[in-house]
Amino acid sequence: MSTFIEKASAYTEAGSTITISKPAGTADGHVMYAGILIYALYESINSVPSGWTEVWSVTSADGKQTLTTWRKVASSEGASYQWGFTGSTNASGGIATYSGNDNTTPVDVSGSQANDSDSTSVTAPAVITTADNETVIYIGGTRWNEPTTWTPPTSTTERIEQAGASSGGQFTSIEFAEYVQSSAGSTGTKVATINVATHSLAGQIALKEASATLDLEGFRFGDDDNNESTHGWAADQDTNLTAVLGTKLIRVLIDQTG
Repeated sequence: MSTFIEKASAYTEAGSTITISKPAGTADGHVMYAGILIYALYESINSVPSGWTEVWSVTSADGKQTLTTWRKVASSEGASYQWGFTGSTNASGGIATYSGNDNTTPVDVSGSQANDSDSTSVTAPAVITTADNETVIYIGGTRWNEPTTWTPPTSTTERIEQAGASSGGQFTSIEFAEYVQSSAGSTGTKVATINVATHSLAGQIALKEASATLDLEGFRFGDDDNNESTHGWAADQDTNLTAVLGTKLIRVLIDQTG
């Protein structure tokens, strides 16, 4: 499973951008997952920092809020990331960094939905994971005319709870929580709870784990009379292996990562 490293979060009030710091401890090869909830009745996100790939985006039926998530493989990172809006608005956002992820395809499966009726339940749809012991991130968001507090879904660990200040009576907030899906298959819906009954948005992202790699550094073999020879792991490896197929023992020195 993937391992949580650290998180960072921020909000903007009547701003044209939101800037979120790079989580502490983020190193090359780690994967960052970001989410931003924007008051979207009049404005939208129109610029995304370089290297970030959208995972999903969902907007409420009334058009008042949009929650979008992205992912990025860390590589020679700066200190922060800035998203831009078409005009001044309110937004809350966060970034969570994980290690042990596949750098080519960091997301196994994902899904999101709008909860377009007043409720204190913020429900994310089920996703169907394809491998055992995958880390799954729940991300939820809302905007309302009073501050919102969150209780994460049952059997999850809260990673981010970020509320925003009010401009024009619109408080934004976002929630990140994680859990491990022990067996491949449906996660079931995940439901966080907020202190006010309102519309909300939520989704899940199942993180794809990096495949184990074997760096073969050399091998030794013993023949029937217990005399040993050593071969380097080089271009003639196939010939070397063929030559020892009839021996009693092959000992392989490996470095396993992932």
